[in-house]
Amino acid sequence: MKNFIRTGRAAAGWTQAELARRACLHPKTIAYWEVRAATHVARGYGPEQIRRAFADAGITFEPGSMRIVDAQ
Repeated sequence: MKNFIRTGRAAAGWTQAELARRACLHPKTIAYWEVRAATHVARGYGPEQIRRAFADAGITFEPGSMRIVDAQ
């Protein structure tokens, strides 16, 4: 998936600020990774926190696909 962060935010209906709050990151970190994830493999603390925030909302990513599970 070219940009899992933007795709995940759209699926969750979150702004960058909301994702940052849920991932315990600064909003500028979310903006940075949205740009960087389009051209680089997202690794490290920031992307892992982002993945966890999505997983807590029932959104998971696998190579080439996104899965949304009703987390209610």
